[in-house]
Amino acid sequence: MPDSKPAQHADKLPCLCAVVLIAAEEVGQGIQHQQGGPLKGHPIVQGIEQGRAGKPEKKSRPIRYGARRDAYIFAHYRRKLAVLYEQRLADMGISDCPIAYRQIPKPGSNGGKCNIDFAKDAFDEVDRLGDCVAVALDIKGYFENLSHKVIKRIWCDLLGVDELPPDHYAVFKNITRYRFVDQKAVYRRLGYLGLVQRGNFMVEGFTRPYREMPKQICSNDEFRRAR
Repeated sequence: MPDSKPAQHADKLPCLCAVVLIAAEEVGQGIQHQQGGPLKGHPIVQGIEQGRAGKPEKKSRPIRYGARRDAYIFAHYRRKLAVLYEQRLADMGISDCPIAYRQIPKPGSNGGKCNIDFAKDAFDEVDRLGDCVAVALDIKGYFENLSHKVIKRIWCDLLGVDELPPDHYAVFKNITRYRFVDQKAVYRRLGYLGLVQRGNFMVEGFTRPYREMPKQICSNDEFRRAR
């Protein structure tokens, strides 16, 4: 079975039977009693911003991902909610408007549209409209500042309930009240990251080949005792 999270994390790869149970409807009663594991986080360089004196500056964004078992659970509930979300967009007649985190078919191909396709669609629409105003916005810290109350209200609305069922609430709680560990700090603590010789210089790097590092760096219990 392919590893959902090939990088190191705080839990081991679940066995196939556990993954099947996670995907089964009746597992909901078990999930409501589960406490999620830690997320692992590190910055990624994404895009380039214009700096002072016209010099380009790298733009760093934090990225965090859940433990393997949690990732299977999150994916399962995402698929359940995606069906309701897509139906809601269709009922509102705006299926062709929101593009984030959706698989939108590309005409004439078996795949979905990418950012290049969406950009072309926008320019084509501007050309079609002629005299119009196009607004481009970049909201800083968008996901970090989303109201959890609004997320919960919309979640309930999609399910057609006043309060989230226990299993859905457990998932909601684990994605909004999480703890994370810094990837480099963990590697340094475990001795996998340190000063290594690079030519005539000592620089920070992996002390052993990355592929030889254990996939499970600690257990959830060990993480909770150390936090």
